[in-house]
Amino acid sequence: MMYGPWDGEAPAPSRNSFRGNRCAGCGGELDLTNATGRPRREDHVPGCKFFDRALKVMRYAKELRQVASEPTGRGSDRQRYLQKNAEDLSAAACTGDPVRAVKRLAEKYKAECEKGAKQAEAAEMLMQACQALASCKDPAPITPAPG
Repeated sequence: MMYGPWDGEAPAPSRNSFRGNRCAGCGGELDLTNATGRPRREDHVPGCKFFDRALKVMRYAKELRQVASEPTGRGSDRQRYLQKNAEDLSAAACTGDPVRAVKRLAEKYKAECEKGAKQAEAAEMLMQACQALASCKDPAPITPAPG
């Protein structure tokens, strides 16, 4: 059987696509992290930079969930989009390499912006946030829905 280059779009990352058994930074086993769905200090050696980055990603995901749950006169599609992507960010934070996972999400959001997706404005905000998080910078505050 021959395989040629694949011309299709890459599938969106799922919660399980980021799973890993060990931290790429310190080598700690991520048993508690995977069991709870939250980065756990017990899975890392003291001073692990990947753990610190994972916490930063989780804080942003939490902020994103809060914005998505705020009642608005409109924007329910945006709220669903933000909620779904908060879940993706939480999953990325629980990986062995949260920096790489967040970079993958940034690429996904960039592609959504470029193809003019319905939520292109929110995708651009998330792309910029992921780029900042991957660089160990604080992302810009989440912008409220226009209108």
